[in-house]
Amino acid sequence: MAALRRPRTGGRGGAGPGRGPARGAAHPVPDGRPGPGRGGRARRGVPVGLRTVRTAPEQVADTVADLLGEGFDLATAPLFRAALVHDGGPEQLLLLVCHHIIGDGWSSRLLEQELHGTVAALRDGRTPDLPDLPLRYADAAAWLRSQLTDELREDQLSYWRETLTGLPALELPTARERADHRSIDGAGVVVDLPAPAVEALLALGRRAGATPYVVLLTLWTVTLARAAGQWDFGVGSPHAGRTRPELHGLVGLFLNTVVLRPGLTPDLSFEDALALVEHTCREAFARHAVPFEAVADAVAPTRDASRTPCSRPCSR
Repeated sequence: MAALRRPRTGGRGGAGPGRGPARGAAHPVPDGRPGPGRGGRARRGVPVGLRTVRTAPEQVADTVADLLGEGFDLATAPLFRAALVHDGGPEQLLLLVCHHIIGDGWSSRLLEQELHGTVAALRDGRTPDLPDLPLRYADAAAWLRSQLTDELREDQLSYWRETLTGLPALELPTARERADHRSIDGAGVVVDLPAPAVEALLALGRRAGATPYVVLLTLWTVTLARAAGQWDFGVGSPHAGRTRPELHGLVGLFLNTVVLRPGLTPDLSFEDALALVEHTCREAFARHAVPFEAVADAVAPTRDASRTPCSRPCSR
């Protein structure tokens, strides 16, 4: 999803959506398991209409939530839609929504940057000047598939079998019984870390040669372990999958989920826990090429509908 607030101006122009996977691509799911490259059919020229929605300022959040909550039929193109939300004020909200199968968080940032540049150019009477891309998403997807040879796939799956077989599910204390089928329903909790604590954590990371992400991932993992009284579990971590600079400017789904099993113990100091998590990240991210679905099939062929396979918590 990408959103852009802009003043009421005239003009038309093309931007990001045409610079990634075909927005008219349908992805039928005969076996019930959608995924990029699993039977997608590109249909050229499928229009993406601009829907106009009028609402009141105090209802904008609910209106956006309703627009985001509308699903997609993977067998029917397009998997992308646009809406212009009017709240009666001097600005309009342009909301672009795509199914995750054709875009990821990196893509959202690209779309937002290109839309801002395009709107600014049109406002100033200039022709939008978007950089040429070195390749198309279809070419990149084909190249990535060609790199995952049978030998490489089996080598990486061997690592994941050895690392994740027997991985116990994280059992957090909850106030209610777990549902039979998991859903995406939930809520957010904002936690503000004091600035001195953040600086101390980042300084610790610099001394250990760990990135801020790894430091916060370690903090998250230790927090979960202490809350559950359980130290062996998996944490899902996103991997952007854009390992070459030619992929940095493409809109599309390159994201993969990597499961981390650092194997912490309660007697470790935070510095030792950080070193172990950092090592685990290096080992796991070096074997990100195999899709998460293949890893789950290899190490957890029997699924529990109430849980995400291999990892319940995720770090982003």
